[in-house]
Amino acid sequence: MNEKVVIINGKVILPDGIKENAVILVSRGRIEDIKESLEYHNTSKLPVL
Repeated sequence: MNEKVVIINGKVILPDGIKENAVILVSRGRIEDIKESLEYHNTSKLPVL
């Protein structure tokens, strides 16, 4: 999977739709949905799992 993730106005935009209040981490072709608010994270420096 080489899916693109775009964060706009605190929302995570995925190819299949919008997931609000979620942090999407892309690591080695995998997408993991972390159930935490985007407001908690500095979205410009997301951790890599």
